[in-house]
Amino acid sequence: MSLPQPLVADAIIVHKFGNNIPQKIKVFGEVITPSTVIPMLENRIQLQSISASENTGQDYTPWLNDDLNSMVASAWTGNSKWVDVTIKLAQKALINKLSLYDFEGVFSDYPAQIYAQNGSQKTLLATFDGSTYKNWVHYKPNQSVLADAIVVRKFGNNIPQKINVYGQAVLNDPLDVPAPPADERVKLISVTPSENTGQNYTPWLNDDLNSLVASAWTGNSKWVDVTLTFEKRSKINRLSFYDYEGVFTTNPASIYALDGTNKIFLGIFEGLTYKTFVDLKLPQPLEADAIIVRKFGNNIPQKVQVYGQAVSTTVVTPPTTPNPPTPPNPPVLGTKIPIDAKRWYQLNTTDYGLDGLFDSVTDVSINTGWGKILSNYDAYYPLLDDEE
Repeated sequence: MSLPQPLVADAIIVHKFGNNIPQKIKVFGEVITPSTVIPMLENRIQLQSISASENTGQDYTPWLNDDLNSMVASAWTGNSKWVDVTIKLAQKALINKLSLYDFEGVFSDYPAQIYAQNGSQKTLLATFDGSTYKNWVHYKPNQSVLADAIVVRKFGNNIPQKINVYGQAVLNDPLDVPAPPADERVKLISVTPSENTGQNYTPWLNDDLNSLVASAWTGNSKWVDVTLTFEKRSKINRLSFYDYEGVFTTNPASIYALDGTNKIFLGIFEGLTYKTFVDLKLPQPLEADAIIVRKFGNNIPQKVQVYGQAVSTTVVTPPTTPNPPTPPNPPVLGTKIPIDAKRWYQLNTTDYGLDGLFDSVTDVSINTGWGKILSNYDAYYPLLDDEE
């Protein structure tokens, strides 16, 4: 048996059933010594297909060709958000080089992050900020990374225009255990605070980093539980928070998963970084209907993203804050007294009475005369003997 290319190994494994075995095994190659140089193959790995976590109006199919006149067009409406674009490889490969074509535009504030994905495991390969111009930029990991896809996590139009992947394709192994399903974004459908302290948390329901939760300074210095309800009950394993600015180690936000009425503590958020996403990975997946952010004042993440797998097709009904009951109208005692406008007595020098207040005319100003001695004065309405 001849291998298509040399490979490094410590042993040979024979996976056999019953007596179905070769009777002798010989292995040929070269012993590795400290001075042996092991070449890293940089064969071009073909890209097979592209899918985005959300449609924001961009067509990424130009990534599948090498034509520098065929570019991914920019989109300006509904695209100011983080989106994961997955590029499926034609076959699983050990990746040792990534080449990205930098066309134009610098975006160091929101650079694209390029990951190698193997099943549900992601390994960061590069951070691309467009700092060159019409040039290929090359990235080499410290060691080869096994992957079946490349994931580009990008904001808006901050992307490379071409992506080339290099490495060594690996054969399909019959012993491979199917990888668990990849993390999916859990959709949040509502946000409900336990108390209204003047903050609007609806920006947590979108990915637009220009749409943030505004601070509130009056009546907000207290602990409030904010519930983010999932569209479907899900098994979650990771949360991602956008840390904008401000550090609050004294009163950090506490994060809980809500499973029915049971709250499960997941961790805290202290705002220790600046304008970056911070991941909270759970030690083991758990099922939940919602996330609760228990926060003090303005000590919050600016975006909340939840990842996992839906375990129910039933849409969760978001909690509602009941409206306070409308108080009944107070009882009216007695009967209505008809107003005789000419009875009004004004303690001032006036030319006209207050008749205009009771003539049902609403488009004419009331004027009781000019040259009054007093600027502030009282007016009285005497009651007759049979009125009380």
